[in-house]
Amino acid sequence: MSVRTDQRKRLTANIRSGAKRANRIPAIVMAAQGSRCTVRLAEGGTIIPLLKVIGGPIAVGDKVSVDYSSENDPVVIAFSPQVSSTTIVQTEDRSSGGQETLDIGDSTGSEYYKTIGGTISPTLDGVDTVRIETAGNVPLFQVHTDVDSLGTTQIAMTADIVVVNGEDVELTIWGDRDYTEANYVADNETFTASLDALDQELFDIVDAGPYVMLAGDTMTGQLFIDGGADEIQLLVQAHSTQTDNLVEFQDSGGNVDISFLGGGAVFNENSNNVNFRIESRLETHAFFIDGNAEEIGIFTDTPIGSLDVSSGKFSIVYGADEGSFLRTNALLKVGNIVSPHYTNAEEPVMSMWMTAALNNNILRLGGGDVSSNTVTFIQLYTAANVTTLAGTLRMQIGNDGSIVINSVGDATADFIVGGDTESNLFRVDAGADEVRHGDWDTNYSAFEKDGILKMVGDAVVWDDIRVPVSSIKRLGFSDPDWEPFAEDGIGSTGVYALAFSKIVDQEVYFSVLIPHNWKLGTDLHPHVHWSPSDTDTGSVTWKIEYTIADLGGVFGNTSEESVSDVGDGVVNKHQVADLTNIDMSSYTDPDDIAIKLLCRLYRDVSDGDDYNNDAFLLEIDFHYQVDAIGSREEYTK
Repeated sequence: MSVRTDQRKRLTANIRSGAKRANRIPAIVMAAQGSRCTVRLAEGGTIIPLLKVIGGPIAVGDKVSVDYSSENDPVVIAFSPQVSSTTIVQTEDRSSGGQETLDIGDSTGSEYYKTIGGTISPTLDGVDTVRIETAGNVPLFQVHTDVDSLGTTQIAMTADIVVVNGEDVELTIWGDRDYTEANYVADNETFTASLDALDQELFDIVDAGPYVMLAGDTMTGQLFIDGGADEIQLLVQAHSTQTDNLVEFQDSGGNVDISFLGGGAVFNENSNNVNFRIESRLETHAFFIDGNAEEIGIFTDTPIGSLDVSSGKFSIVYGADEGSFLRTNALLKVGNIVSPHYTNAEEPVMSMWMTAALNNNILRLGGGDVSSNTVTFIQLYTAANVTTLAGTLRMQIGNDGSIVINSVGDATADFIVGGDTESNLFRVDAGADEVRHGDWDTNYSAFEKDGILKMVGDAVVWDDIRVPVSSIKRLGFSDPDWEPFAEDGIGSTGVYALAFSKIVDQEVYFSVLIPHNWKLGTDLHPHVHWSPSDTDTGSVTWKIEYTIADLGGVFGNTSEESVSDVGDGVVNKHQVADLTNIDMSSYTDPDDIAIKLLCRLYRDVSDGDDYNNDAFLLEIDFHYQVDAIGSREEYTK
């Protein structure tokens, strides 16, 4: 037998066959004080001075015979207490007869390591065991041959393999290799680490408290990694041909909850009814997936839709530089929301498009960009209360550009446009079937559903009932005369006007019919257009006598209105003298149209008239208020 250590500090014992002898050496004690030693227990063998043998020294050249037939220990090698616990013994030659081939123990005969035909014999606790202990006899690492009797720090071992939790892995322990992530044990791979490394590093991870079986299917404790430097603490690297999941987290039943692939991660791979959430600094459900409802909540654990953002701030912010994922300062930003097209191959349908430029922020609805299809209808719905489903269609923009508001005929659905000081400047009154301009309820003009225009309140205009002097009648007595009024200054015939004398009352007669566009019940405002014949500034008294009757009415006694108007002292100046208003307040019925007045206009020279020359009559008019362009019927307002 030879025992040696190589450059890796690996101690090797080789046993060679020799002649059987009755006499054998009962024990050999080796004190390993140097890094190299050789013992050749064979004919011609040598012993270096570091060895001594219990029972007497062995001389150089002595032959040591080993009795393989005996069931007693043929050779016992005992280390002194100074031998480091990192010393490794590996048997290479194995016997086939069941005898012990190598027995390592202390000076008292207590066995540390013994092989029989390449197997481990019972030594410490009644089962085949190799154990590494602390100074206080606390097991740090044990190897068992009995898989069923494995303890929490034990591994079952045969001659060629190590059985860890029921699965085979190769095991080679080198004495000079440092423990690193690359030397960590894995199924079907070599476990390489120095005993010092195992003691100082591996068992800091696999400890007597939190621990994990190094191989197998079941995690029986916690895995705690205490990083010693700013570096990767746990690295799992895929095989070059990796197609299966790289890492899986399973539930107690073996179902995959989380799997990491070569190019990504899958959570809840088996589609179990489980939730997923991510916490933020203040919120426990910053991101939440409801596994049962299949809904996503942001800042909520009770989402009520496929995506529920529970935020009173900017709930959703979308958009970036056009055609990019960046947000560059002082550059056009674009954001849009689209829906998939009915035909998958088509571009999506635009819902909303927003652009933010230097001077304009533009919102487009339904289209506006060549990257998407455009909507054909835009519809707006509202409801009368906060608990109505679906709602009512209020407005629609059609594919022909038509805009329909209140197409369902809701009598309360008015369309209103406000102004600077009036909130109802333009209003479609659905209940009244009118389009109103004004203040809507008091003073306004309205087009009714039949297209008729009416004016209400102060919404009136004025017009004249004109009586040209050419249409008046004279009776042949007390008539004003047609006198020259103006000429071209070089002897033309010129134009004439009726001249009312200062000496005697003169008069003319006429009649008028009130137009159908007159506003019922409003006064008539008679006035005289006249001109002084010289520069006198006296007053001219004009009077009108009239009788009035509506269609079917009776003309009664006459009434009279008058006015005194002072001459401005300018010859032929066009002046207007407003007579007292004619009260029409009794005529308010829609049938009160086609009202007729019979009139006499005269100059009353005896009633405060002190203008001392002729007064020219130009025209007689009646101002009246207009609230329609006419009457609805021929004789009905």
